[in-house]
Amino acid sequence: MKDEQEILIRFQAGDATAFKLVFDKFYKDICYFTERLTGDTDEGQKIAIDSLEKLFRMHTQFATLVNIRAFLYISARNRCLDYLKAKERDRKRKHEFSYLQDDIFRLDDNTFLEIEEAETGVVKAVYEAVQDLPPQCRQVVEMLYYEKKGYTEIAATLGVTESTVRNQKHRAMVLLRKKLGDRNFLLLVMLVHGGVLQYVLRPFVS
Repeated sequence: MKDEQEILIRFQAGDATAFKLVFDKFYKDICYFTERLTGDTDEGQKIAIDSLEKLFRMHTQFATLVNIRAFLYISARNRCLDYLKAKERDRKRKHEFSYLQDDIFRLDDNTFLEIEEAETGVVKAVYEAVQDLPPQCRQVVEMLYYEKKGYTEIAATLGVTESTVRNQKHRAMVLLRKKLGDRNFLLLVMLVHGGVLQYVLRPFVS
């Protein structure tokens, strides 16, 4: 099994011992690579293992160990970039949500809005503004935020493309901001980000 060609043949055949040898050969190097890219030891190790598992699922497709090494580094690099992009999006969402929490429940005299007031006047205004949207915009908003459906499911239900769903969502947000004004629109955004819009609006929907 020390001969690389023999290892490769056994690896292609699905031999468990060959899998372990390939794992031992590349794991530390891939871990070092992913940990450096992500700046996170645990995430780097997870990505390295995921890349090796993907390699093992595709074991019949590799002609040389050089091919295996190249695949692992490319796969690991792509996963690291996805992780970093998601981390940046999450950081931005948290920043926005923190800003909204600080701003949305505060009046000009620095006193806080009562929760009951938000739940009666403002939330009712949000519901009525959604009802006033053009039909397809309203359907998209209701399916996204009341029914918690994804873009693919909504597109299939409405018989349109995912791009159309996204465009209708964007159009709805533009119309709602214009209708509600900045402060009430910020409340809507906070409810959406918090995943609670459908619960807050339930008394009006039912």
